[in-house]
Amino acid sequence: MIVLMICFVFASTSVNADKLKLNGFTASMGKSAVSSGLTASFFFGNKTSEIEITGNNSMSCLVYFFKIKNLPAKIEVGPYFGYYQNIVNLGIYAKASIKFLNVFYWRGWEFGDGDEGQSWKVGEFFDMWGSYINVWKFSVGYSYLNFRGTRNYLPGLSLNIPLNKKFTVFAGVDYKISKKCENEPLFKLGLTYRPRK
Repeated sequence: MIVLMICFVFASTSVNADKLKLNGFTASMGKSAVSSGLTASFFFGNKTSEIEITGNNSMSCLVYFFKIKNLPAKIEVGPYFGYYQNIVNLGIYAKASIKFLNVFYWRGWEFGDGDEGQSWKVGEFFDMWGSYINVWKFSVGYSYLNFRGTRNYLPGLSLNIPLNKKFTVFAGVDYKISKKCENEPLFKLGLTYRPRK
């Protein structure tokens, strides 16, 4: 939580305060490929950039996206800073969307051994990419996650139900397929807020 607050302060001072706006937030519970338990995400932005802050009891993450203009697809790319189980990690995140199709790529490197010591050795943390299609109130997707050498394949489906023009509830499941770990479904339930533009 402390790291999450520091990330928020950094984000607030990195963008012109006159243009910084809350673009929405998401609160969820359950499990996903990269998080578990109660997780919250906040989205701030302006015409040229967007900041995403995510945190729960074991991790926090800040991504600073730069919006690429004058293209048929909506493309955003930028660096991210994370903190996972006492280990600092840095990397890059890119995402794109066109009509009903969304794709993303996320990669990070870790710096340290966490509880094992104070060494600041650099190692590959994770490599993740995926895509999903929005059809009516459903999202159908597939993603790949290589987490510290363990490969995971995650087909998934989610249902999004608008409560009104600002709030949407969602329920979804990914099925994690892994050769080194037990295969299992990952269930998630949450609420999304997006202010009207």
